[in-house]
Amino acid sequence: MTEHVVEHEREGRCYMVSQQVQEKQETALTKASAPGVNESAEADASGRSVLIIGGDAQVCADRHQILSGRGYRADVAVGGDEGLRKVREGRYDLVLIDATREGVAVAETVSRILEFDPEMVCVVIADCASADRAVQALKAGAHGLVACPFTPESLIVQVEQGLEKRSLSWQLKRLGEEVQELAQRQAELEQLERLKSAFILTVAHELRAPAAAIQSYLRLILDGCIPPSRQHEYLERVERRAQEQLELINDLLELARLQDPHYKARAESVQMDKVLCDVLESLSGRAAEKGVRLECSIAPSLPPVQIDPQHARQLWSNLIDNAIKYTPGGGRVRVSLSYDGSYIVGAVSDTGIGIAQEEIPRIFDEFYRTKAGRSQAQLGSGLGLSIVKRILDNYGGDIAVESQVGKGTCFTFRLPVTSGDGSGE
Repeated sequence: MTEHVVEHEREGRCYMVSQQVQEKQETALTKASAPGVNESAEADASGRSVLIIGGDAQVCADRHQILSGRGYRADVAVGGDEGLRKVREGRYDLVLIDATREGVAVAETVSRILEFDPEMVCVVIADCASADRAVQALKAGAHGLVACPFTPESLIVQVEQGLEKRSLSWQLKRLGEEVQELAQRQAELEQLERLKSAFILTVAHELRAPAAAIQSYLRLILDGCIPPSRQHEYLERVERRAQEQLELINDLLELARLQDPHYKARAESVQMDKVLCDVLESLSGRAAEKGVRLECSIAPSLPPVQIDPQHARQLWSNLIDNAIKYTPGGGRVRVSLSYDGSYIVGAVSDTGIGIAQEEIPRIFDEFYRTKAGRSQAQLGSGLGLSIVKRILDNYGGDIAVESQVGKGTCFTFRLPVTSGDGSGE
C-alpha cells in the first residue's frame, strides 16, 4: 500500500497530500481521460457492487449518482453502524467510506469491516479537514484514498483499482485453495498407492502360505518320506489347506465385487429369520464339536428386507462363524433378530476372547486380525468382517461393536426395511 505523507501547515491548519501521491493521481487521471478508457470502465462495471458509507445522506446520494451512472450497482448506508450491518448482510465488491462529514468512525469502521471480511477493499474519500481520519483509516487497512475535491473520473479510477485488487485477492485465494486441494489429493493418491502395495503383499502372503504347505506335504509323499499308512492323513491336510486357499480366493473375489462402484446386487425380498435358521443349522455341528452352546431368539412376524440372498447368508455366516471360532469350549454364542419399526436388527454376541478397544476401529480392515485372534492361530482369510461391513454399506445398513477383552464381543447390525427396487443400493 502506497505510503501517504501528510504535511501539517501551522497557519491555515490545512493538509495536503504528498507530491508522490499527487503524481500518481495525475497519471491515473491521464489514463482515465484517454479515449475509450471511460467506456471500457463503464462496461466492466456492470454487475459490480459498491457500498457507500457516509455521515451525510445527500453527500452519499451524490457519490451514488456518480457510480450508478457508470454502471455500478451502488448502495448507500448512512452511519457506520448501518454500513457494518449492510456489509454483513449483503455481498459487495468494494466499500467506499466518506470521511468528509462527521457521523462515521472511519478507522474503526474499516477495522470492523476487515475483521468480518479480510478480502474486502475499502477506499476512503477525504478532504483537508478529514485528513487525520483518512490517515488512521489507511493505517487500519484501507486500500486507497480519494482526495477532495475530485472529479468523477478520479473516483472511478480509485474504485477500479480497488476492484482490481479485490479480484486479484480472490484469484489468489482460489489458487491457494486449488493448490491445497491438489496437495491433499496427491497425498490421498500416495496413501492409496501405499495401501494398494500393502494389500498386494498381504494377498500374496496369504495365498503363498497354504500353497507352500500343500507343496511341502506333496513333496514329502512323493519323496517317500511318508509311509503309506500315513499318506491319507497328509492328503487330508493338503485338502484342508487347499480349501483354505479356495475360501480366500472366493472372499477376495466377493470383496472386489462389493467394492466395485458399478456393481449392482440382485436384491429381492428376503426373510432374514429363515436365512438365520439355515446358517445356524449349517454351523451347529462346528459349535457342538467345539463345545460352544448356540442360543437363538427371533421376534415373530418380521418383515422382509431387500437384499441378495447370498449376501444375507454371508452376513450371518461370517458373524456367527467368527463368534464360534473365538469362543472357547464351554462358552456361549447368542443370536437375536428383531424389528424396531424401520430396521431389521440382528445381533451376534459371544463369551469369547474379546477385542481390545484400540483395535476395534481396525477390525473391518482387509486382512486385519486382532492380537488375541492371531495368538490362537485360528485359520481364516481376515476378510469376513470386511465383507460384512461392505454388504451393509451397499444396502444402507450399519454395524456396531461392543467388546471387553476376556469377556466377549457383540456385533449388532441393522438393515432398512424398504420396498426396494432390486438395485441393492
